[in-house]
Amino acid sequence: MNRLEKDLKLLLDSLAGRCTAETMHSVMETMKQSMDDEEIPPANAVRSFIQHPEQPTELTAFQQALAMDSLLEQAEVNFRTLCDLLRYHYWKQAGAVSSVDEFLELFR
Repeated sequence: MNRLEKDLKLLLDSLAGRCTAETMHSVMETMKQSMDDEEIPPANAVRSFIQHPEQPTELTAFQQALAMDSLLEQAEVNFRTLCDLLRYHYWKQAGAVSSVDEFLELFR
């Protein structure tokens, strides 16, 4: 593996770690807003459940549902953002818009 490939791998690993941390933070914030303090499970139990939902967990059914709902909500937002970026790319490529501002005006 050459230097560029190593740097790229390091960058991707760093981004994946940051995304995981942000996702966990968001899921835990949802739990804090929806539960009493004594009902909030440890972050490592939530992380384990999210990474391997098919395996046994110490989370209650409600905690599992809340964690998965929060995770899916983030996935919906991320998917929509990706779709919008692709839509913008093709509208710009077709010459229908020349800037993000023009693209956004199409939806106002």
